[in-house]
Amino acid sequence: MGASAWARQTAADITPEGTEAFEIYEFAKGYVEDDSHYSDEFKRQMHRSAYEDNLGLEQIRVVLAIELRDALLAKLPDDS
Repeated sequence: MGASAWARQTAADITPEGTEAFEIYEFAKGYVEDDSHYSDEFKRQMHRSAYEDNLGLEQIRVVLAIELRDALLAKLPDDS
């Protein structure tokens, strides 16, 4: 479906609320729930992937949220 590529592209264009991992994950979950962030083609890909993999759309959104969280976390400065 291209969840990782979508997340990297999306993360480049948005700024999450918060800097803690759990805050960024909550932001990502909210972001993926809003269908206005997806092109019509990507929405079809989501539905196609859900159907082909015998998953619910909610499970697809969980994967997208995790990928988006990871991409957003990668943008944060490294404090180590």
